Amino acid sequence: MNAAAPQPLTHSQQQIWIGQRLTPESPLYNMAFAFVFPTELRADLFCAAWQRVVDASDALRTRIVDDERGNPRWTLAARGRSTEVIVLAPGPDPAGAFREWGRARCACPLPPDGDLVDSVLVQLGDGRTGWY
Repeated sequence: MNAAAPQPLTHSQQQIWIGQRLTPESPLYNMAFAFVFPTELRADLFCAAWQRVVDASDALRTRIVDDERGNPRWTLAARGRSTEVIVLAPGPDPAGAFREWGRARCACPLPPDGDLVDSVLVQLGDGRTGWY
């Protein structure tokens, strides 16, 4: 699909677009997943691998844009959003801190006209790595 050729939304995409337009501050359609790896991952390798997956996937590069009449259309970004890397502050419960961080992160809606996938690698500081 050409990134410069916006297409009409499917029925399901249109319903999501309408719901998000009616309540733009609500994370109505966020689906958050978090994983904890029992080792410290090399962020550079992980991010490069995930970037290859995103760049090869139309679904992970889809954006919703308004045409000149304000009608929503879907299009593909040339590249997907890169993975953010953060380090959690040291504490007594890194896994619990990661869960709380994830709850707060998924409470923020993703903009329909922006990246619809949010990838964050979280260094937990206890020999483990989280991925949101």
